Amino acid sequence: MFFIKNITLAVIIVFILTGCAVVDGGTPQYTETNTQFIQLETEAVPESVTYTELALLYGIADVGLAALEPSGMLFGADISDDGVYNGDIDAYEKMAGTSHSIYQTEMRLGGEYPRKFILSCLAAEKTPCIIIRPPTSGDKYDCELLEQTAATFAEIQTPMFIAFYPYSAAEWSNAAEYIEFFEQAKETFAGYAPFAAIIWQVDAADVYYSPAFYPECAGWVGLTIKASLVETNGVCGYGDVLERIDSFYRRYQHEKPIMLSLSVSHYTSVSNKYETAAAAEFLADFYAKITNIYPRVKSVIYVNINELTTVSQRPRENFLVYDEPLRTAYADALSGADWRQGGGAEFYLSACTAYIGTDGEAYIPAISLAEELGVTAADVDSDAIIYINGNACYSARDAMRLFGVRTETNPDKKRISIYVTNQPNRR
Repeated sequence: MFFIKNITLAVIIVFILTGCAVVDGGTPQYTETNTQFIQLETEAVPESVTYTELALLYGIADVGLAALEPSGMLFGADISDDGVYNGDIDAYEKMAGTSHSIYQTEMRLGGEYPRKFILSCLAAEKTPCIIIRPPTSGDKYDCELLEQTAATFAEIQTPMFIAFYPYSAAEWSNAAEYIEFFEQAKETFAGYAPFAAIIWQVDAADVYYSPAFYPECAGWVGLTIKASLVETNGVCGYGDVLERIDSFYRRYQHEKPIMLSLSVSHYTSVSNKYETAAAAEFLADFYAKITNIYPRVKSVIYVNINELTTVSQRPRENFLVYDEPLRTAYADALSGADWRQGGGAEFYLSACTAYIGTDGEAYIPAISLAEELGVTAADVDSDAIIYINGNACYSARDAMRLFGVRTETNPDKKRISIYVTNQPNRR
């Protein structure tokens, strides 16, 4: 859109053709003049462009996959102790209207081998995920008990996930002992269950304390999110859950594939209110955000819990996907979720922000091209740089021309993705 178009100006220009002479004490005397009318056609002047911030994802090619890591995303569920589905995979999938790849249960170190659960998963062509927690009594670091437990997993040789000793600040205090025992568990299970991927899992409430307990030997990292209802000024919400997910993601996205375990409350005994609409909205927003801008999240498992039937003390909450509109929101979220993009690359969330202008052009921060993608310009063109909010940026067209970087813009999903097509420009 333009606000000045093709304006013709009549300009009178006086040309001095023969110069001037100085007479009578220095007074300039013009000897001849000429006037000429000329026509000027102005260039169209664009309106000011405004910019909207979008998440920036950058793709790196040739990144190897971890054990059981998919190129897309795997959805799963835990229905082992929910009081409604009670492990019935067929019933749960009919409710959801979509298939799940993973089903989850848990056991204690030294507890009974979950043979029935594993066989039911295999019969339904699902991948088992088993959380192993410390024994209810005795030494949490019992090496003999670890060996005995791992040996039982040799019975059925199949790919599976094992989330060993999930971290919570309330249960673990000595980081060195914890990491040492985790490393021993990883090695021990590798001998009996070589097809298992070992997950280090963290409670979302303890995200900020977790880095000291991170065992680098883990194949995956996981985050357990129990989104409880919080009432503020009469309005129910879920606190800072999404901020904690973002913090965890940014810390570990370059380390390992990420698995999230999610439960969303739609009833709390504190207020004795059902908040299914708020839960449905949060669920939809959660899956949209995870699949749109967190591409290193390779699995989300929904954990169905109903504390109204399993917990005696208050407060109690219901995290079960059963009532409407929660059921529809859950089914819609899973059926429409897909983060995969072009270029055959593994994508990461940038520390920078990209922009889309009202001119329809995408703009990429120069620092992301240099530091995250590691590309250098084929030709120096300082005129191509535009400053947005103080950040030096290139338009998508100039990023392709100078760096061989392809851009995919998706305002609906609030993201811009970039990846290298011209490898010689990459450091």
